Amino acid sequence: MRRKVRESDLLSADFPGWRKRTWLHFSLEIQAILVPLRHDSMYEVDPNGEVALMRTLFAAFDSRYTSFWYNFGWSRWVAYIDGWIPRFSLFVPIVGYLIIFSDQVGGSLHFNNLAGPVHDFGLTGQERLRFVYFGLFFLGVSNFIYRIKRPYVFRFGTDRVSYGRTALESFTYHDFLSLHHEIRSKNHYTLDGKYYDSEWDGFRDAATNPGEGTDLVERTGHWEEAKSKYGSLLRSVLSETFFRSNLQRRSWLVLCSILSTVGYLLLAAPSFDLFVKVFLSTFKLPLQLGAG
Repeated sequence: MRRKVRESDLLSADFPGWRKRTWLHFSLEIQAILVPLRHDSMYEVDPNGEVALMRTLFAAFDSRYTSFWYNFGWSRWVAYIDGWIPRFSLFVPIVGYLIIFSDQVGGSLHFNNLAGPVHDFGLTGQERLRFVYFGLFFLGVSNFIYRIKRPYVFRFGTDRVSYGRTALESFTYHDFLSLHHEIRSKNHYTLDGKYYDSEWDGFRDAATNPGEGTDLVERTGHWEEAKSKYGSLLRSVLSETFFRSNLQRRSWLVLCSILSTVGYLLLAAPSFDLFVKVFLSTFKLPLQLGAG
C-alpha cells in the first residue's frame, strides 16, 4: 500500500536509513531535472521509502515524446530534405550510371598524394564513388517524395511567416472564408484558432457588400481596408491553417527523413575515410622521421 509524503519529509532526519535518504536525494534531483515539480511538492513512495523512479522516468519520456510528436511537422525539415544537395541529387539517376562505371573517374579518387600511399586500408576509389552515388540517390528519392507529398500550403511558403505574407497578398475573401469554415468544422489546434465568431463577422461585414448579386447591393465593403483593420484576425487564421497543414502526411515525412539520413551518412563515409587516412599519414610521417 502506498502513501504520500512531502518533499520535506523525504529529506528530514526522521526518515529511516541514511542510505535511503541518499537514494531519495538522488531520485528527487533526477525528477527535478526530468519533470517539473508538482505545485504541492508531493511524491508517491512505497512503505520502504523508495521513490517510484521508473514511473517518473516513463512519465518524463512520454511527455517529451508527446511534445516532440505534437511539433513534428514538415517545416522543421525543409532545409534537411530540400537543401541544394538533395535538389542536385534529383539528376543523379539520369547521369549517375555514366559516372559510376567510368574507370577514369574511379581511378582518380585514390588521393594517394594527399593521404599517402602507405595506407592501403579503407575505401578504394571505386568504393568511394559508389558511396557518393548511392548517397545522392537516397537524397534524390527523399526530395522527390517531399515534392509530391508535402502539404499544399507549402506552395505559398515553407514556414509560417512566409506563408502568411504570401497569403495576405494573394488570398481572396472566399479563400479566407474556406479556411474559417475548416477551422470551425475541425476544431482548433492552437490558440490562434480560438478567435471569436463576432470578430469574424466584423471582418465579413467590412470586406463584403450586403446584397451582392442583386439590385439592392450596397457598396459598403472595402477589401483592403478590411484586411488592414482585421490583420490580426487573418494572421491567426493563417497561422492555425499552416500549423494544421504542417502536420499532415507525417508518415511520408518520417520516410523522407530516414532516406535523407541514410543519404547523408553514405556521403559522409568517403569523407571520413579520407580524413582518417590524411590524419594518420600526417602524424605518422614525423614519427617515422624521428625514429630514423
